[in-house]
Amino acid sequence: MRAPRRAALCALAATVLAAAAPITPASADPGDTLRGGCGFDTEQSQILTNGQNQGVIYVAALSEEASGLPSTATVACWIDVNGVEQPGTRLTTTATGVVLNSAQISFSSVEGDLINECQQVTFADGSTWTAPDGNVGVDCPAVTVGGPPIIDELIDLVEFLLETARTLADSVTKSFIDPIVCPNFQTVGNFVGGGVLGVVRIHPDGDIYVANVTGTGYTREYNCPPY
Repeated sequence: MRAPRRAALCALAATVLAAAAPITPASADPGDTLRGGCGFDTEQSQILTNGQNQGVIYVAALSEEASGLPSTATVACWIDVNGVEQPGTRLTTTATGVVLNSAQISFSSVEGDLINECQQVTFADGSTWTAPDGNVGVDCPAVTVGGPPIIDELIDLVEFLLETARTLADSVTKSFIDPIVCPNFQTVGNFVGGGVLGVVRIHPDGDIYVANVTGTGYTREYNCPPY
């Protein structure tokens, strides 16, 4: 795991400590949050892709209630070029807790075109999503062709989930934590086929094994039931 992210992840995990407190009714929930979101990774080559931008669009996110419990969200991702949505680039995913999906895309652009990746988030309880830049409901920041591979985003997501589980473990019993975090670990594990070689292994039950810094073997970082 990448050490520079530890401090930030610990700070984020601290925000879900409210899960140890009594859960308030949905009507009293001040709002759901989404960590992570849409991304895409494409290449453009006159020889390999015939000048098209070809690759993958994806969503890798965690949807939570204000209490820290998983919430249900629908996340739509798509590519705009010069303000026009590109056909075949929209990816829409509904899930509770971890929101993960990807699809192959292809779109045209030339030098000087304005490329935006749009993200629309709708929470099942009617909460309103606000993007980091302040846009509400829909956000279409300008991007450059390429972007971080989805595997990097998934590793970040696993790191955050691990830090959340460890932080909660200091305050509440595993019988309360595991029904929240283990299904999310299982979702990520299924998506990546059991983990990322040389980085992390995720067993079908949600157990997390992280590669040792020595480069030999893995150490279990989290144990999900059955114990």
